[in-house]
Amino acid sequence: YSAQNLLVEIVESDSNNLFARQLLCFTYKELWPFVSQDSKDIETVNYVTKTTRSVDPTATEGLICESIKLIVNGKFTEAKGNIDYTLNLPANSNNWMLYGLKAEMIAADGDFRIAAMYEDKMKQLWPEGIKPIVDQAYMQIKNNDFPSAEKNLQEAIKRYPKHKRAQVLYGITLFQGFQKLDDSIRNLTSALNLNSQIHRMIESEGYFNLALIFEMKKDFNKTKSYADMAFKLKKKKKEIAALTQKLGGDTKTP
Repeated sequence: YSAQNLLVEIVESDSNNLFARQLLCFTYKELWPFVSQDSKDIETVNYVTKTTRSVDPTATEGLICESIKLIVNGKFTEAKGNIDYTLNLPANSNNWMLYGLKAEMIAADGDFRIAAMYEDKMKQLWPEGIKPIVDQAYMQIKNNDFPSAEKNLQEAIKRYPKHKRAQVLYGITLFQGFQKLDDSIRNLTSALNLNSQIHRMIESEGYFNLALIFEMKKDFNKTKSYADMAFKLKKKKKEIAALTQKLGGDTKTP
């Protein structure tokens, strides 16, 4: 969390630095899956948003923080409205962060094709960023556009070979898009052993795809092992539960 700590230091030393405040809010959103998400975490986001809005109530940076506050508080309808309003302001046509937020909201509604288009705009506006490349690839996988996903993920991995999320998604792409079973196994097992955190949902999908591959190879011991790992990470995934039960695994919540 070194980036977050650095941004906190900048904001504390220069409380009127709206750009740093905007990045801090965005960082909180990115780290949200990895924190407790308790009342203390929510209050932190609420406080940063409130103090940012107090610097300039009409500033884009404050509006972005407000959108993120709404997201972490589970107010998705309000967040969508606020993001649309902010993005439609003429001064914000080149704000990469807003296109990323808009893409995530659209993806949450299941329209991955349109979401990928917004991620493409984010990529254009933030060419040095890895996040829009990997995010777009994820949306392309969900839209079964595997050639485009493969191209994006190869670019991300070329820039950052140990990017765990990119590596997991690349392994999934090799399997789902091209049926390259052995290549997918190598990529997924290597990626899932990397010592870094990714969203539990993505990690679960990685293990589940390994389970499916080994089921195709009729190695049912490995199928069961990987299905169990996937299920423990994301217990609400019906197809994981079905495969785990089929192979005699435990689907009970501890």
